[in-house]
Amino acid sequence: MFWDAPPTGVYGFWTKMIYQMGAYQRVYRWAPSIGTGTVTGQVTYDDAPMQDATVTLAGITLLSNADGRFTFEGIPAGPYLIRAIKEIAPPEGGSPILAIAETDVTVAADATMAVKLPLSFVPPAQPKVTVRVTIEHVKSFGCTGTYVWPGVCVGSETPDFYARVKLDGRAFDNRDQYISDQSEIFPNWSFTAEVDPSKANIPISIEIWDYDDTLHFDDDQIDVNSHKGRTLNLLLDLSTCQISGDATGSCGATIYSKAGQDGHEDLAEIWFRIDKEVVNP
Repeated sequence: MFWDAPPTGVYGFWTKMIYQMGAYQRVYRWAPSIGTGTVTGQVTYDDAPMQDATVTLAGITLLSNADGRFTFEGIPAGPYLIRAIKEIAPPEGGSPILAIAETDVTVAADATMAVKLPLSFVPPAQPKVTVRVTIEHVKSFGCTGTYVWPGVCVGSETPDFYARVKLDGRAFDNRDQYISDQSEIFPNWSFTAEVDPSKANIPISIEIWDYDDTLHFDDDQIDVNSHKGRTLNLLLDLSTCQISGDATGSCGATIYSKAGQDGHEDLAEIWFRIDKEVVNP
């Protein structure tokens, strides 16, 4: 190589070039990292392979092939949840709905684990149903002491009202919030519970009590039942929202009950309301 002389140019040069055939050679190869394993498996529905199901493991998502099969390589050893989902038309017909399969897997280093993922339909979400009992008004009447002889009541005292309510087996008690020395109250006590929406009827019981301190020994239950007994035992029909039992009515309406005047002590009238609320998912 040397510089060209003028007139080619002061900065020009030339050199001889010899061409030679090249060659291709692999210098590396992808391989799973050390300490990783492989998970392989098949997605099925009703024992048939499912193509194009979305399978997720360790944050990696892929689709199953025509045979429903899938393979995850290079998964770090450890426990995982593997999940497959796909929309499938239900056997009874209609629009496709979501089917899902999932299972726990533990990936071992330098090993292959096989899993089966049989799809099943996701049950539809149930509505949330709550029932609320509100005691609006309580008024005592008759003897609030003790009958020592028919028609002869002694030791009458102004009651200290509180309530005990059961809603579908769940018990409520506001004894620590009793209302002292009032024969008529408008407390609007409210008691709420979530109930099983699959049930036809929800049992409800309402009791009114008179708080007694240690000098008066036990608390006294107030009779608010026009029938036998002192407790109001009711049934709420979840579909019709009708109330039956020791008192009758419908949701949202004030219901009235008055103790039967059978010569007992501690009698009262009660006004209450039962409400149902449905929240769809």
